[in-house]
Amino acid sequence: MFPALFIMLTLLFFAFQVIPGDPVRAIFSGEGATTLTQEQVDYFRNLFGLDKPLHIRYFKWFWDALRLDLGLSIQTGAEVTKEVSTRLPVTSTLVIMALLITIVIAIPFGILCAFYQDKWPDYVLRIVALFALSMPSFWVGVLVILMFLYLWRWFPPLDYATIFTDPWMTMKQLFLPAFILGVRPVGVAVRVVRSSMLEVFREDFLRTARAKGLIERLVISRHALPNGLIPVITFFGLEAIILVGAAVLIEQIFAIPGLGTLVVDAVKARDMYMAQGGMLFLFILSLVVNFIVDVLYGVIDPRVRHEYARGK
Repeated sequence: MFPALFIMLTLLFFAFQVIPGDPVRAIFSGEGATTLTQEQVDYFRNLFGLDKPLHIRYFKWFWDALRLDLGLSIQTGAEVTKEVSTRLPVTSTLVIMALLITIVIAIPFGILCAFYQDKWPDYVLRIVALFALSMPSFWVGVLVILMFLYLWRWFPPLDYATIFTDPWMTMKQLFLPAFILGVRPVGVAVRVVRSSMLEVFREDFLRTARAKGLIERLVISRHALPNGLIPVITFFGLEAIILVGAAVLIEQIFAIPGLGTLVVDAVKARDMYMAQGGMLFLFILSLVVNFIVDVLYGVIDPRVRHEYARGK
């Protein structure tokens, strides 16, 4: 995690340095904006530390980012850390809800496909999975909004609650975007769960469990499922990172004031400090998800813990 964080901090800094143009002039160059004199430009560049040499700015950015001091927004003058911290719960809730919806739908469907291999439930569920896999999230989001607008005059709300202020309202507001965000992963996850369970079903220990008289429900829940979840967890860990990126598009479509919307607006306005701060937190969110997946390996499969103990 730490080498990845170091590389990300470095890339974030230099990515915004190679963009042509002056961020200060870009902020004040919009329609109706006041034209700045050279003295005013120099003042704002000094205020935001843009007049210092590149290496000094790099080391300052790196040190401040480690302390979560991400500076001030060039556009609004607000603290980047405070603004990002208000948007992060919205995006985190959206991604977690989408991932939970994917897990709740995909794991039972995948088990059914494996249990009824090459029978009509397997064919039907695989067709549904392929259909879900073929639909991009942004296209589904636009289609749903148009359908709801036409049928029920419904439109996405302009103000979203957070999980800390009104959890129930947050769940109601984010369920539809989260469901749409989780449609495509369901198509892939069903196929992954099916393949993993089919491989486990052929193992000798399952035949032994059946021969001892265990009912099929216990064979699947106690023996097959825990052994087949390792590749599935790996998939969900990688998919969660993809969902973080896909959430940016969903937030734009449903006007959700999350971290993705903040980053997109900051990039459009050339507000480099705000964009860097938002991207940094999106990356940290991805790192945390990867860390949780690594921990779950040991929770679900004791062999992982045993191998680690022998290695120590």
